[in-house]
Amino acid sequence: MACATFIPGNILQGNWQGVLYIDERATDAQFEALSSVYRGERGGPVADFAHLFGKIVAIERAPITFDLQGGKGKLSIGTDIYAELEPYWNRSGAPAVLVGSSVSTTPCSPAIISKASAYRIRNP
Repeated sequence: MACATFIPGNILQGNWQGVLYIDERATDAQFEALSSVYRGERGGPVADFAHLFGKIVAIERAPITFDLQGGKGKLSIGTDIYAELEPYWNRSGAPAVLVGSSVSTTPCSPAIISKASAYRIRNP
């Protein structure tokens, strides 16, 4: 599951618009279950995240590949999205992370802070 999101202002104020992508390998039942979760219909922390969306423009199937090696990564979502990611490094030379971020779908799970060295999106 991945998403492309337009955030019109303060990230915590919501009113986001986005397209959700579910991997093409998902069964129909998995597609429906994930769609329901990310529409906020099943409660829990993901529902809190889902409430930030003012509008989900579409939920689409697409091949999703993500490769992460040593903090560097590549993301491909069908022909719509491609990104190469590189972390910001902390003083000890390890990737910088956020823990307990209010926008994480997994509370208290570390998230690597990264920048896109290459980025392309073809979905209006």
